[in-house]
Amino acid sequence: MNAPTAAGMPNGAHCANWPAWEQEPHPTRPFLANGLGVNLPAIGRNLALGGDAVLSERLASALAPLVDGGKTAIQKLVRRGLDEELSLHELLRSQVPADRLGDAELAELFDPAGYLGAADRFTTTVLADYSARKEQWQSQN
Repeated sequence: MNAPTAAGMPNGAHCANWPAWEQEPHPTRPFLANGLGVNLPAIGRNLALGGDAVLSERLASALAPLVDGGKTAIQKLVRRGLDEELSLHELLRSQVPADRLGDAELAELFDPAGYLGAADRFTTTVLADYSARKEQWQSQN
């Protein structure tokens, strides 16, 4: 487990824990949330800087069963795309049979708008841990 931050949340958990954080009183919330907002142009710039590789985890998970060599082969394609400044989309299209994954489905995998990574799993884990700790605390008090 990561060491807690000043806000009391594990490092890296800040994104996955927003729903639980919003529901529970926390002494640092007013300080942390004051002025907090979403900067869509900055998000777009950051995604553009990372290029197609930003979604490499998603791509590897979804496409591994469809590519000879699985995740390892996809990781090599990601590295090749970065090293040679090639389109990862085109590299994957050449390796994934079109009869197993159409162009629209492949394009959807490259759309970051609907991708949350492991946030659902992180949130479920954090909430389950919180519930267990809360029950334990209540049974002792």
